[in-house]
Formats: sequence, C-alpha cells, structure tokens
Amino acid sequence: MAITDENILKQLRKLKVYFLKYYPVRVKKNIGAEQIVARQLVWDFKDGKSFEVVAQRAANELKAQFGDKVSEIVFCCVPASSAEKNEKRYKNFSSMVCQLCGMCNAYDHIKVKGEKSAEHDNVDKNDIHNKQEIEFDQDFFKGKKVIVFDDILTKGFAYAIFANKIEKLGA
Repeated sequence: MAITDENILKQLRKLKVYFLKYYPVRVKKNIGAEQIVARQLVWDFKDGKSFEVVAQRAANELKAQFGDKVSEIVFCCVPASSAEKNEKRYKNFSSMVCQLCGMCNAYDHIKVKGEKSAEHDNVDKNDIHNKQEIEFDQDFFKGKKVIVFDDILTKGFAYAIFANKIEKLGA
C-alpha cells in the first residue's frame, strides 16, 4: 500500500531507535533463544510487567542521545488500545523513564477514551483510530520538544498518526 499523506511520510522518515528485534509468534523460521527472550520481554512489558528493564534501557538511550539536553524534552508514549491497557503499560513505565533521566512526563496530559484495533491485527490503517478518542492537554505540548515512544513498531502508522497529532498541537 502506497502512503500518500505527506505528514505521515514525514513522521516515518524520522530517526527511530530499536531495543529489540521482535518476531511475532506467526514467524517460526530462524527464531533463536535470543528472539524468544525478546518476545517474552515484549509480552511482559505489554502486561505491565518488566517495565523496569525497558525503562532503564530507554533512559540510558535517551541520556546517550541527548546528554544534558534530555531534561528539556517531553517523554510521550503512543497510547495503548484502551485506557486500561494504557495505564497498565505506561503509567509506571513513563514515570520511571522520566525519573531516571530527568525528562518531563506527558502521561498525565493525554487521556484515552474508547478502544482502537492494534495495527498488527491487519486492520486498515484508516480504521485503527476510528473507535478511540485521545484527548490532549493542548497547551502542554505547545513549543515543547517531544520524544514519542511506541512499544512495537510494525508498519509505523500508529506512531506516525500520533506523532503528527502532537506536532499539530505545536510540539
């Protein structure tokens, strides 16, 4: 599928840092012990467990990338598919990342209402966000430098759509 929305393409061209190469269960070939451990870490993270390990990795990477300037950046997670999953996955995680590296936490400035389909469920990208409403504290994002964190980047549409919304708020 060709992407024609220039705003989405702009987001997809931005620097992305990956901690793990994630292989879904449907991928059976060339999967070794390292990939199985990575898969379990991702599943645990999505269930609100093992967030400390991921938070430490994220904080270390952010400090390495931005040095002392990291404290001038807002840390913002692409919302999970429901308010309940979003809280379980990101509330403690984003708080810990921000404590470890001195960033500003955007968690309390974004509210998730309704549910969305996961991008990796092979849903048309135009339908992903149709049932989910995300409310932003619009004044909070104006003029801020923001790092957007996504737990799994499949094709990148959910990330790109979300990052584009943040930019439209003035970030």
